[in-house]
Amino acid sequence: MKDKKLVKIEVYSINGKKLPSTNLKVAKTMIRRKKAEWINENESLTLLYSKSEFKALKKLVIEEENRTCYICKAVIDVEKATIDHIIPKFKGGTDYRYNLACSCLRCNEDKKNFTLRQYIRHIENNIEKYKYIDLKYLKKQLIERRSEYEKAKKEENIRLDRATFTKTVKTR
Repeated sequence: MKDKKLVKIEVYSINGKKLPSTNLKVAKTMIRRKKAEWINENESLTLLYSKSEFKALKKLVIEEENRTCYICKAVIDVEKATIDHIIPKFKGGTDYRYNLACSCLRCNEDKKNFTLRQYIRHIENNIEKYKYIDLKYLKKQLIERRSEYEKAKKEENIRLDRATFTKTVKTR
């Protein structure tokens, strides 16, 4: 098999416009993070959203959460607000809405690649450093966001099942 970095993968926008090619390793990462889907396995893929669409999603998340950090409750200027992946991309988290939260830069950088549950444990073990964080509020966030996540994943699986069923029916 060819080196993953040498295999060229054709990339298309969600509108079908041809974009610059990528390599197999990057393509598989995009697929795993649910940023793209295969058109022809190991040959071409289509992006699920454009950069401008993701930028709009970030803006939506910040507005929906009233520019408030979901970790420390600080109200943030729009230009300083960041988006945190509740389940880090490093650990298989996606860019879907249910995995995104408005965060201040300090909390986002400090949380790093922790899941929210791991980050709460980290705070509990270093409580003196985190007096500005209301642990009771943060634990409530964990419960609420886990519930949102479970609901969204269930809906996503239903959509995927329907899509698979539709493809199966059409090919018969």
